[in-house]
Amino acid sequence: MPKMYNLLSLDIEEQVKQYIDEHNLQPGDKLPSERDFSTMLNVTRVTLRHALEVLISEGIIERHPGSGYYLCPPKADRELLYYCFPYKDCALINEGYATEKISFIPEQIRNIAANSALPTAYDDLISNYVLETVADRPIGLTYMFQQPESTLLFPYLFEMNDIPDELTITQTIRVFSYEEDLVEPLHLTSSDSLLLISNFVHYRSQTIGISLSLCVGSRVNLVTSITLPE
Repeated sequence: MPKMYNLLSLDIEEQVKQYIDEHNLQPGDKLPSERDFSTMLNVTRVTLRHALEVLISEGIIERHPGSGYYLCPPKADRELLYYCFPYKDCALINEGYATEKISFIPEQIRNIAANSALPTAYDDLISNYVLETVADRPIGLTYMFQQPESTLLFPYLFEMNDIPDELTITQTIRVFSYEEDLVEPLHLTSSDSLLLISNFVHYRSQTIGISLSLCVGSRVNLVTSITLPE
């Protein structure tokens, strides 16, 4: 069930943002303790905590258990349309996007790929697993699978910065319930959430590739342009 916040909590949220601006806090800087902040704003700690939860959900601050609240680095903007083609997304590249090859794959991701629409058996697929970062901060894990025969036409399918017109992409997004084995590689905290973004790449009505991305929702703004009919 979505969390509900009262109007007072939202007002306190704005006051906390104002405090951050007025004190010129930078990413990594610590906020006052709950006791000091609640006294400063003349509210109960319960009300303050609700406001801080809103800021955590917005990716503005993060909670370090036993230590307090800290200002987060700005969220990375990522174009949803090009999610499985990051090198097409100029804004993302300009923010310091980088990848690092990994060998770890969660069982849930393996099962999705094995039961996908690709006509080739799972063990015969060409696969590549990467940890994605922006300014050295983990923003996701991406698992890419390609049908071997398609490499003759598209040898580096998910590394293209010019997407051929004959390729079409279908995409799904859902919340992903993660296990402890994802906490360390993504530096997850209790306030972080994961989204599973699945991209299916088609060529002439046949699926030739799948990209399964575990996106840290509290660190990425998913942006897109939608044109509505007049």
